[in-house]
Amino acid sequence: KDNKLKKGMTKKSKKKSLKTGHRTADEPRSSTFCVGHSHIIGQNITPQEATQNPTKRLTKAERKRLQKQRIEYEIECYHNENNKRIVYPTDLWFLIGRHVKPECVKTFTLICRDAYKVTCTRKFWLELYKRNIRDFKELPSHLKPNAINTNVGLKTRVVRSLFFAYKPFVGDNVQRVPMADAPNDISRDKLVETHWWQKMVSAKNPSLYVWRLHIKLIKVTKNRFNRRALSGTLNTTELIHQNPDRTCSILQVTAPSYMEVPPTIFGMCLTNISIGLSSNMKSHKVRLFFHEYRPYGPYHDSQANVLLIDPAFDVQYLNWWDSEYPHPYDK
Repeated sequence: KDNKLKKGMTKKSKKKSLKTGHRTADEPRSSTFCVGHSHIIGQNITPQEATQNPTKRLTKAERKRLQKQRIEYEIECYHNENNKRIVYPTDLWFLIGRHVKPECVKTFTLICRDAYKVTCTRKFWLELYKRNIRDFKELPSHLKPNAINTNVGLKTRVVRSLFFAYKPFVGDNVQRVPMADAPNDISRDKLVETHWWQKMVSAKNPSLYVWRLHIKLIKVTKNRFNRRALSGTLNTTELIHQNPDRTCSILQVTAPSYMEVPPTIFGMCLTNISIGLSSNMKSHKVRLFFHEYRPYGPYHDSQANVLLIDPAFDVQYLNWWDSEYPHPYDK
């Protein structure tokens, strides 16, 4: 009998039943379950069986009602589970926070809400700084102990200090791209904010001068400005977490000589980086592809504004916490 019913279904009805999750009238329909909520919180929750008309399909209002009941049921189960848990005092999390290593801070914040509140305090970050940083010679002046006591951007200062002087972080922070490859994690939602050239001594040959191009990229956000920051009414937690470069990164390309960069790349999105051999087969060349930003749709290289740097020595992609990130206060 079941085989006859299955044969009687058309391909269209089968696809429709798979998409919507509803059976057609050709298939036998047994009783289904819907959750009742006449119970009191704390009692055992059992679903109530309800038989539906086999030929009737659920309306949009009925689907919304069942979805609402399912959400309420999940919320009540969550509260019933939480009632059995133990809530420890905040002071205990402060004591545990004294023994947290820098690489475990993220895991510590995800334990519970009180653990996260501990990481929002001035005391936590200052103790983390004093406990893990021993050598202050490599630190810039604004990251040394006599200058780090300010609340403004305290978390940012401590994190950057760890990448300067904390051994597990030193050397692993800079993403130095091999000249045979291109960075594959370039975010396509970052726009060019500014760029500049810097003349410097080559790291490989001290008698040779090279030019380094810095392209600063900033992430596209809906709320570009914080109204509370503009009004000057930030609370202590917001001051500790303040970081103007939180969504910024810098792409560095080292070349033997200076070249003009077209002003049209300002406000455009860096979508791709291509690294290949020069025509002389002795050095590399770097191509940077820029597009007008759009939230949806693919970017095609044929429609891009291309900046060619030929020859090029080195490519680096830096985040705000990297020790080589050109912070304005690092002097």
